[in-house]
Amino acid sequence: MNRLFLFLCALCAALMLAAQTNVTRFTPGTRPQGIVYALPKTEVVVEVKAQCVREIPGPFYQYAERYLAVKNFISHESAVWKVTNVSIDTKPVVDESKMYQVLPDKKGWANNISFYSSCLIKGVNIPKASHSVDPHNISSDFRAPHQRDKERYDGEKNDKSASKKGKIAERKSDSFDFSCLKEEALVSSSIPKMAEMAAKQIYEIRENRAAIIGAELEVLPDGTALKAMLKEMDEQEAELLELFLGKRIVVEETKSYFITPTKDEVDYVIARISTDEGLKSADDVMGNPIYISIKGSYKTIPEETKKEAKQKKGFYYNVPGEAVISVFVDNKIKETKVVPMPQFGYSIALPADFIDKKVGSLLFNKNTGEIRAINSYSEK
Repeated sequence: MNRLFLFLCALCAALMLAAQTNVTRFTPGTRPQGIVYALPKTEVVVEVKAQCVREIPGPFYQYAERYLAVKNFISHESAVWKVTNVSIDTKPVVDESKMYQVLPDKKGWANNISFYSSCLIKGVNIPKASHSVDPHNISSDFRAPHQRDKERYDGEKNDKSASKKGKIAERKSDSFDFSCLKEEALVSSSIPKMAEMAAKQIYEIRENRAAIIGAELEVLPDGTALKAMLKEMDEQEAELLELFLGKRIVVEETKSYFITPTKDEVDYVIARISTDEGLKSADDVMGNPIYISIKGSYKTIPEETKKEAKQKKGFYYNVPGEAVISVFVDNKIKETKVVPMPQFGYSIALPADFIDKKVGSLLFNKNTGEIRAINSYSEK
């Protein structure tokens, strides 16, 4: 009787063991034996916005003080670039060192795995999962390490082909519009004479506007026509004033730099800013450096006993560390942010039989690879 009882216990244990989910490490480039998934690491995205203020003197700037009694005119051409804003963001990318394969088990439902993208695991047995995959297929977005650029820092590479979130702002014309001048000024071949006539036009516009506003005209137009008339006068005056005061053109551009840190960094150059040419690559010494510093808060994996090492593994998940990221412009902090950093932590597995009950599911955090939710695992 005792022998029969022990035999039944051993048989039950064997059946339970056979139904256990078994997750093993996957080496990219090898043939998968089950469903392959990956945990994320953090890629830091630094977006730098630069602005250029270009000043162009007007053709009549030498006569601005004489005819208009103004001194705040532009007397020489200049263009100065400066950094106006820096933002720090992150995005998850596949960590090739944390890729796993789930060996299929027909008796279990742990094969029902869904993905965010590029092999990044979304969950297990999530209701209405829209990204379930065949156990023998790898996500088409996945690329093996030999197909990827293996630079630890991608900032310089991406600086040359950085995607611009915003196109360069529409440029105002560098030239000046003389069509606002009256005919007698346009036919004049003397610049001083043209400047004198332009100044008289400005004073005439101001007198007419003052007369309208002061209701000195015998017949006033209606409200809509009055607004249109005043607006046209303002525009004409602005065009004429530009001929004396010059024009100021503002141009903006935005570039993003992508960095995947593996350790602390101090004053690492991600780009440069030239006052004459704007944002430049990190290796261009003609610009002032834009630095990034990364200070990590690391988490180390607990030691595994020999017994635990021999046991089958369940689904792996991340226990991320953190990093304080700061960007410096002109040796001053322009932006700083604390972000989770999975590569500064470790991954650890759930027990092999943790997901093999009839009721149960896992939901992973897309950015960190942590487990966001675990439902009940009791039998119905």
